[in-house]
Order: sequence, then C-alpha cells, then structure tokens
Amino acid sequence: MESENKVVLIANNEHELLRSFEQQLADCRRGFSMIAVGNGDNAIKKLAQDDISLLVTDLNVPKTDGFGLLSHIVESYPDIPVIVMTEYSNMEMESLILESGAVGCIKKPFAVSKLVELASHWLQSETDGGIIRNVSSSMFLQFIEMEQKTCTIRMIDKATGKRGVLFFQNGELLDARVNGLARGEESAYHIFGWDEVTLCIQTSCRCYEKKINGDLQTILLEAMRLKDETVVVVPTTVVQAGVFGLSHAGGEGGRHKRRDYRIVTKLSDFAYVEFLMEMPTGIGKYFRLNVINYSNHGIGILVLEKDFDLMELLEGGNTIKNVTFSASWAMITLDVTVRHISKMASGSYAGAYLVGVETCEMIMKKKKN
Repeated sequence: MESENKVVLIANNEHELLRSFEQQLADCRRGFSMIAVGNGDNAIKKLAQDDISLLVTDLNVPKTDGFGLLSHIVESYPDIPVIVMTEYSNMEMESLILESGAVGCIKKPFAVSKLVELASHWLQSETDGGIIRNVSSSMFLQFIEMEQKTCTIRMIDKATGKRGVLFFQNGELLDARVNGLARGEESAYHIFGWDEVTLCIQTSCRCYEKKINGDLQTILLEAMRLKDETVVVVPTTVVQAGVFGLSHAGGEGGRHKRRDYRIVTKLSDFAYVEFLMEMPTGIGKYFRLNVINYSNHGIGILVLEKDFDLMELLEGGNTIKNVTFSASWAMITLDVTVRHISKMASGSYAGAYLVGVETCEMIMKKKKN
C-alpha cells in the first residue's frame, strides 16, 4: 500500500545534522518530509499546528528540553513516537528516557544513517495495519470493538482534509484527538461526524488511560445526534438563475413560497443523491453528491471540485433522469429539473457549486407513528 505523507518534527539547532538527516530521510522513502525547529517551545507550537508523525529531539534542546517535550507528548499526543538524541552514554540515562515515554534513544556522536533507520521504522509502523480509503468509519470501528482489537486509527476527512486519531485497547475506545480541539469526547464526536474518510491503521496503542465515558455505540449515537442539530449557512453568488415552467411552480408566487419553506438539511434528512450521466466521451459516469438543503419540491446539491466535470453538462432547464435521493428514512428515485446553479462565495465550501433541482412529485417526510 502506498504511504500517506508523513512529517518528522526535529528539535535541534545543529545545521549540518539537520541537512544530512533531511536528505537521507528524503532518499530512504518517498513521502517523508521534515520540519526543523531550534527550541522546545517552537516544537510545542508546531505540534499544535501541523500533523506530525514523529518527533526527534535533542535532550538539551533550548527552552523546553527533551524531557519537557516528552511529558507534553505523553499527555497531549500519545500517538506520536519520540526519539531522543543525547550526549549522555550511561545506561541509567537511557532507561530514564525510555521510561519517560520515548520509543528510542540515540547517543551522540552517531551516523545519521542510524537515526534515519530508526525514524523510518517508526514512520512505517504508523500504517503497519494498512490503509483503507473512502469509507464510512462507523462499521469499521464497530468491527474493532467486536473483535477486541488494540490499535491506533488515524483518520483523514475527505471533505475537509482534517485529521484525527482514535485509540483502542482490547476493543475499547480510550481517547480521541483532533488538532485544535480538546481531547476525549469532543474530538470523538467531531471525528464520527465525518462522512467519508481514509483510515490509517497502526496495530499498537500507546494510550492506556480512558478519557472517554461510555462505550463506542453510545459515542457514535451521540455524535449522530449532535450532527443532526448542525445548521449549514450557504453564502452564494448566482452564476445562472431562472424560473422554469414546471406545472407545480405557480409562477413568481410559487417561487417565493418554495423559498419560504426551504429547510436546511440534517443528517436524518436527505444525506446524498446518486445518478448516472453520459459524459462527452460517450461513457457514463456515476455521481454521488452531498445535499445542503431541500423543500417539498426540490433539493440543493453540493458539487465539489472532484466533480466539476458535471458542471459542463448542466444548465438551467436540463432534466436529470433517475436521481436517487438517499436518506435515513427513505430512498426515492425521481427525474429532476435543474432550476439554478450558484457558486459558493465564502465559507467552508468556497469555490464549490450549489445546484438547485426540482421535481414534479412532492417530497414529504412522514411522521413516525
């Protein structure tokens, strides 16, 4: 399996060592890169800002020293392995470094190739259980719980590029982390709200303290409930617009009425639409697009950059055949007419398109008995 890009953070101010380490790390395997800082305080800042796979630090790095960095890693980033460089050669110091949480200790002076070999080992172990792309996380995570697996799961959200980490011991979810958020349940709720992710599986876990209350099922259900309450605001700049003569539209008054009754979608409402379109090459392409809002007669479809080739085929008044609307409560297949195409001017989806489509049938959600 191909490797995800991995970043090594090195806290050291020896320029010759840094240059040699960076070059040999780049040569040993594609996809590894390095960030260098001259003191421990800057290392702590970088850990908060960037997605770091490995920390290499000098024990006597200025400001926050190697032991301070180790303590910070163990508390805030237990998934990140730490290799410590030290001038002390006695066994007592090496034991103290390893007992403090480091995965490796290398004594100065050393051949840079030895440090690169040690770093490469830990970088590759990050995905020793494999990489799974473009999946929904919930079923896979429930499998980990049922099989009582011990592992560290790193996730990348396809829609936003955000990264998170989950820690499992014997199938029990202990902790979660997303940079910029508190650890524990807040991060878990955030991760479980992602619809499509890439999973990087490490078959070990260096986290032992449970910081999440409740089992995995409870956390998943609560995450879905919280996502269900999310309101999405969509600032737009109209690219194409028009009112087309659908039999149910009711003219200008009908258009305003539909606007009045437009609903911002939630997880329990329409989650996505699917349809097949014939491309200019004559080959059909399958599209699966997220939904932002809907009304009784229409739905707002989000088109991200990966599907911009669709925009070359659409204009107001077009009919799209056999569009499947998928929701937690229904799956409906209808023909739709394109009413407007708008481009997002700002916000999380700036640059993406919103395609408003309407049907001649009524889309209604029936209340449960």
